[in-house]
Amino acid sequence: MHQAGYESKLESVLRSASMKDKTVIITTLNDAWAKPGSIFDLFLESFRLGNQTKKFLNHLVVITLDQKAHARCLALHKHCYQLETKGDNFTGEAFFMTADYLQMMWRRIEFLGTVLDMGYNFVFTDTDVMWLRDPFKLFYKDVDFQIACDFFNGNSHDLNNFPNGGFNYVKSNKRTILFYKFWFNSRNVFPKLHDQDVLNKIKKDSFVSNMKLKIRFLSTSYFGGFCQHAEDFNKVSTMHANCCFGLDNKVNDLKNLLDDWKKYVALPENEKNQSHPSWSHKFYKDVDFQIACDVFNGNSSYLNNFPDGGFKYVKSNNRTIWFYKFWFYSRNDYPGHHEQSVLNNIKMHPLVSRMKLKMRLLSTSYFGGFRQLAEDFNRVSTMHANCCVGLENKVNDLKILLEDWKKYMAMSENEKKHSHPSWSVPQLCRLCK
Repeated sequence: MHQAGYESKLESVLRSASMKDKTVIITTLNDAWAKPGSIFDLFLESFRLGNQTKKFLNHLVVITLDQKAHARCLALHKHCYQLETKGDNFTGEAFFMTADYLQMMWRRIEFLGTVLDMGYNFVFTDTDVMWLRDPFKLFYKDVDFQIACDFFNGNSHDLNNFPNGGFNYVKSNKRTILFYKFWFNSRNVFPKLHDQDVLNKIKKDSFVSNMKLKIRFLSTSYFGGFCQHAEDFNKVSTMHANCCFGLDNKVNDLKNLLDDWKKYVALPENEKNQSHPSWSHKFYKDVDFQIACDVFNGNSSYLNNFPDGGFKYVKSNNRTIWFYKFWFYSRNDYPGHHEQSVLNNIKMHPLVSRMKLKMRLLSTSYFGGFRQLAEDFNRVSTMHANCCVGLENKVNDLKILLEDWKKYMAMSENEKKHSHPSWSVPQLCRLCK
């Protein structure tokens, strides 16, 4: 049971922020994310920059996990509640899957269960989710629990979607209250997993199906992220810095995202409807080794992508120097393989993970090739004649590619935005087609 003082203080904050139907928007914040110029500032800015989202700041409750974060919240926002963390220290950056990270995630699930128990519906949003449009217009009616996805397969009912715990809309009722208790208690069954992975384990459990919990998965076309973009600026509601590790990396990429959004908002209405803006993509900040792909699956952190050794950006440090030596000497373990094939074999080697090499795979939407084209001329950075054998074949198709590019460059800026040019390649280079 929660103490009366705890509930009355929390009740006061929730009541003050609540919409007419007892719905609140909740996020959590620690000192690392609350510092000036960090995630919290960008989060609040997104509400002000978004289309009809500023009003939701009146309903946003920031749950602070330490005194510094609480003081910073009070300086910027009116609905702040400091969560009792029972001696745990959540002040610093909680690195993914460390003990502090797991403890913080489970404390969050326990707290959200309390909010449901008090009769409040909530939209939970991670602080690295940028609010760009009103999400309530897109939520499903008469659903208990709806959640964003890292990867969405097109069917909102399909439990095989990959949910993302950083954005969900939950209605308070007997089913959701029971579900959150079951979710929280399931941490003991899966002690080494974080809340999102445990959700993936229990979503098909007979206990959940027997309670008739109505679950829906939100499309990444509207609720996107860095794992799977919401590509259409005219549709996007939220964008989440998922599939992105490290506070500095998140801040860097979210700043770029908001800059892209500002450019879109500044367009005349007719250009918004007719142009096809896209999210900027640059090299990742503070990454040791980033490499293009023959085939990219949408997640830059996923090592099961197929790297292409023909294009990479590598920073000189102790980790990369060691890694290149390890890669070179690994040729003796795989004598019949070329260097790209050896890289594929060693990229998940325990020694590489122990070395803490920061590795990212580059999206073929920007760094494309003949195997997987970068389709959008307004986004492409490089194109590689991969999956192409024979010098004459490469020369032939690269000449055609450059002719396509010349035609694109000769267009007016307006035509570039509104037309949909496409590559005439591959022609002779069809090895992988």
